[in-house]
Amino acid sequence: MTNKEMECAECFLKWYSSECGVQYLPIRAEKVYPDLEGKPRWDFIALGSSRCHEEEVAIEIKRLTRPHLRIQRGQWERLLARVALKMAPMSGTYLAYTRVLLNPPQDEKYHVFRLDHKRETEFVRTLSGIIRTIGPSMHIKEEADFGPMIMQRFSDWPKHPGKPYEFTLTKWSEGETIVKLGMSCDVFWPDAESAKAMRVLDLATQLGLAKRRGIRQAILLLDCEMDWDPPVIRSLVSGTEVDCAEIDAIYAVETSLQLVSRVWP
Repeated sequence: MTNKEMECAECFLKWYSSECGVQYLPIRAEKVYPDLEGKPRWDFIALGSSRCHEEEVAIEIKRLTRPHLRIQRGQWERLLARVALKMAPMSGTYLAYTRVLLNPPQDEKYHVFRLDHKRETEFVRTLSGIIRTIGPSMHIKEEADFGPMIMQRFSDWPKHPGKPYEFTLTKWSEGETIVKLGMSCDVFWPDAESAKAMRVLDLATQLGLAKRRGIRQAILLLDCEMDWDPPVIRSLVSGTEVDCAEIDAIYAVETSLQLVSRVWP
């Protein structure tokens, strides 16, 4: 059992407890049922207690990863860190959402934006200037699309069809000056990655074992690691045959932003 899985379970149960009004804590399944040690099993038992009763929820975690987006995220995060430095003394945390691929391999053809060193410096200056102008008047959780403003300075900013690709910024909080990627909704789907995701979702879970032990609630968590957007996951799940006898609900969890979204049913 990895720390990542525990972080995912804790993130979900913090949200789930507030939704249900019952405090749930994750415990490894084999700790609650010692006879499962060394055998196929689900990941966690969430023990919840209220004034009226105690309840067990079985939880299994699957990780969805997209290696090509990890590279993209690293490039964007480095660029946005430079933007944040340029914003001083202005403060505030902003989350960026974009479908634009930054300096991908040469054979890439979709919504590509290329920056050499000189253009990168100019892009940082442009974006930080836009945020300094508009950011202070934005409310918490308010969104603004800066794509058209970026295109005014960079004519090669990608379009679809005929309109600039979005570069949406959400004001997340006041305080420390941070600009970073939020959960990215990338519409480019390499066939190999899409097929890999479908294989993950098609894997038989062990949650049926929990049901056969009389545990009423069985939940599958998809640890998204900022690689997936909930609507994208919903489209994947809708094309997958979910075993309703094993799974009661599927949730997407993004631990670094503490985001939980129900994706099925």
